[in-house]
Amino acid sequence: MRGGDVVVVGFNYRVGALGFLDLTGIGGESWSGSVNLGLQDQVAALHWVRRNIARFGDDPDDVSVFGGSAGASSVGCLLAIPSARGLFRRAMLMSPPVARIYAPATARRLAADLLDTVGARRPEQLLDLPVEDIRATQTKIVPADMGARALPGGRSWGPVLDGAVLPRTPVQAAEAGDTAGVPLLIGANRDEMLATEAFEQPGATPPTTVALHDEIAGAVGEAAARGLLNAYRAAEPDATTARLRLRFLGDHLYRVPAARMAEAHIRAGGTAHRYLFAADLPDLGPSHGMETALVFGNHDSDDNPLAPLYRQWPGSAALGRRMMTAWSGFARTGDPGWAPHTPGTADVQVFGAPGPVTEPPAATADAWHLAARPATVPESAG
Repeated sequence: MRGGDVVVVGFNYRVGALGFLDLTGIGGESWSGSVNLGLQDQVAALHWVRRNIARFGDDPDDVSVFGGSAGASSVGCLLAIPSARGLFRRAMLMSPPVARIYAPATARRLAADLLDTVGARRPEQLLDLPVEDIRATQTKIVPADMGARALPGGRSWGPVLDGAVLPRTPVQAAEAGDTAGVPLLIGANRDEMLATEAFEQPGATPPTTVALHDEIAGAVGEAAARGLLNAYRAAEPDATTARLRLRFLGDHLYRVPAARMAEAHIRAGGTAHRYLFAADLPDLGPSHGMETALVFGNHDSDDNPLAPLYRQWPGSAALGRRMMTAWSGFARTGDPGWAPHTPGTADVQVFGAPGPVTEPPAATADAWHLAARPATVPESAG
């Protein structure tokens, strides 16, 4: 991050099958500690920061954690992990898919499929396989389509509600008051998945209106599905069903979970500063991840392949400075420059467009209020 008077520490952790393969149901007691290794790596890294950050001129009792997308999911999980408690003072979640937590049964079936695909009968045999084989296999046994990964019946590599490392989902932890002592900066992007078709199943037939309604209903319930589809169609009457599906998926995976996490956290006594990224960047708009380069201040760097698009938008430089000031200010003092959110109030800070606003927007808020809220990605769509 350019400027801001903060020390930024980035760390690696295991992802995919290496980070989230659940072998506890296959390998027995000897593999009981192998679940959610990616999250365990993050806790270990935070312990390292606590032991060593003073050598870099910072305070081990004044650590903030932040991440975007999968990184924001990790931050949400860290808020729910007992062994991470006390290792950080503040948390920043950018487009957090905190509702995308997988049930143990789903994770164990995925593990069984991986073993079967690589020809292993026992977990121990994975230790003798080249890591490249595991990495190649992990992409073959999960669907490419985002909906097929995260909607009911879906599966992918990600945090598992195992009951030990992760005993509660982030939202459940917030509802229980476990997160109340950690101030949050949390938000999402207005058009999370609309800039590209990369999130759609390659070669998939565009859904019919009936199929889209059924998919939405399977995820959030019939009453919410009717309201959401009507609201999306009214806002974009000329949109294809494929575009409306991406609108729903972006809200379902990112915008609404951010709102629900913030609301649960506040109801339990915590504070949350909420934001919405809504800058209409050329070709990309306020889509998934487009705020990250502005927060870090490298949006116009020569090594950023998207720099030409940021440079075309006349407000990029000022918006980047504003976002860096907000994020670094929150990390230093807990104040990003606007007041904490009050539920039911149009006080969600907007970056790149007029605001503040309510979030989710009024057009869909009633429908999302009716939406089902399962603790994990459900086992099936039935």
